[in-house]
Amino acid sequence: MQGFLDALGDRTPTPGGGAAAGVVGGVAAALGGMSASFSDKKPALEGQSDLAQRVAGRLRTSAALLYRLGEEDAQAFAELGELMRRPKDDPDRLARWAGAVESALTPPRVMLAACCEVLRTLDDFAPRCNPRLASDLAIAGVLAGAGARAAWWNIKVNLPLVADEAQRRAIASEADRLVARAASLARRVEAAAAAPGSVAIERVPKENR
Repeated sequence: MQGFLDALGDRTPTPGGGAAAGVVGGVAAALGGMSASFSDKKPALEGQSDLAQRVAGRLRTSAALLYRLGEEDAQAFAELGELMRRPKDDPDRLARWAGAVESALTPPRVMLAACCEVLRTLDDFAPRCNPRLASDLAIAGVLAGAGARAAWWNIKVNLPLVADEAQRRAIASEADRLVARAASLARRVEAAAAAPGSVAIERVPKENR
């Protein structure tokens, strides 16, 4: 992780905001998975431990996907940046431009949808979460909302590169709808975590949960 942070802080174009968004979303999913995996012993979940473990597994899969999307975003941006440095009439740039723009937009679009799915999973599971994990669940929601918002910004910054106006409008509309949904779900997850009886009075060391 320190190596990633050092690279992120260096004066280099990648990794950048796209990779950061993927890491934030991945951390959210992983933390949510931890919250679920420690909830199978909750009395209210008696006989439903399989559900908690399925949710934990789903969130672990989302964490891996989001981390990979961050890497793909960095690779796509590196290719696009290389083309941007060429003259606009360069034949190779002209041939590869549309594909490079699409490649740069795909990871954040999928990332935004994946963060929404993480939040939907957290929202569905929140009533069953072990109260001692309420703060972890809330933080997972906060981070997933931030990951979604960050992905939205990465879409927004690349949209002007799309030549077709109708396509630009469609992508923008989809992104705006998803980021609004993510914000709403993030608030719901926090509200569920903060509900009376959700937050344990004492903190229990992770190894004892």
